[in-house]
Amino acid sequence: MIRDRTATCCFLPPADAPRVSSAVAAAISSEEQLQHLFEVSLDLFCVAGFDGYFKRLNPAWEKTLGFTAQELLAKPYISFVHPADRAATMAAALKAVGGRHVISFENRYESKDSSYRWLLWNATPVTEQQLIYAAAHDITNRKRTEARRAAGYAVTRVLAEATTLTAAGLHGDQGVQTRWHPRRTP
Repeated sequence: MIRDRTATCCFLPPADAPRVSSAVAAAISSEEQLQHLFEVSLDLFCVAGFDGYFKRLNPAWEKTLGFTAQELLAKPYISFVHPADRAATMAAALKAVGGRHVISFENRYESKDSSYRWLLWNATPVTEQQLIYAAAHDITNRKRTEARRAAGYAVTRVLAEATTLTAAGLHGDQGVQTRWHPRRTP
């Protein structure tokens, strides 16, 4: 073994060289695979610091929210969270900073067009590095479907429980016909 101030060089017996070479190639291959997964995922992957800033984001962030990675990295992540979700988001972040996993946490993130996207989060802290590794799935469409379904159920329930359309809050002056004539059957 040769050492100088900048490097350490180790000479291996020729018989060990292929084994070490294949181990290095496997490590590089694994790193490339992880990088590829990070780049092509439709889910939002991030590394966030305990300081409240994103450190690394995959391209899905820009595709989902419209902000560039640089814009998202420049401000504390809480500034992108819907105001009504900030307290819960801070509580989840404190849980992660305390070394606990965050599973199935939902909040809304602002998009560049000023709309909000619902995200479902899983996060794992690495306290020694003061980093949080997280993945979020965009559940906006699911939330919209749930809201439409709930509204439909509410209307159906009001109509089913009301004895008349007027009692249900549907008045003739609002453009809803309040008389109903059953079809005559032979």
